[in-house]
Amino acid sequence: EDEGVLGRVAAAAKYVEGVLENWKVGRGRVVDREVLVASKAVSDSFLDRVSEVAEDVGGDAKELIDALLSKERGVARFTGKKVEALCAWLEREGYLDPADVLSEEIVRLRARAGVAKEEGAGLIDGKKMRRLDGAVVGLSSGKRGGGDESVGECVGPEIVVTVEKGKRKKTRG
Repeated sequence: EDEGVLGRVAAAAKYVEGVLENWKVGRGRVVDREVLVASKAVSDSFLDRVSEVAEDVGGDAKELIDALLSKERGVARFTGKKVEALCAWLEREGYLDPADVLSEEIVRLRARAGVAKEEGAGLIDGKKMRRLDGAVVGLSSGKRGGGDESVGECVGPEIVVTVEKGKRKKTRG
């Protein structure tokens, strides 16, 4: 009996690990004032204003780059090569993941594929996986995920910004 419980716990843990790994695709680490200082891409004269924008977007690197590139939300005179340098540093250091965010369905399918053997052995089932989805990252809660949000990514000497569902707008530095 203990062996069966341990097997079910191990299967659930493996599934949760798969959900988390796949949920992270396209989502980098949180950007705050300390990160901006460490980047050395934001001078003291721009630090307060760029930090404020980072805070406004919840520390999301993609949204930060999008905001800095927009005329409405950007920081005056912090454009072009300055934004590109910040973008490159954020990507290099893992704060900006250039991959598209995976849809909830893809996150679930990839995680489920990772426990196919355990599912076949009866150690985990679809009902348990759905409960774990919600508990782990709030899938289907409407709070996270999806693949249609705006995306900023560094591409060579230019910054490409996806503004809406696959339509791309290029902005040179």
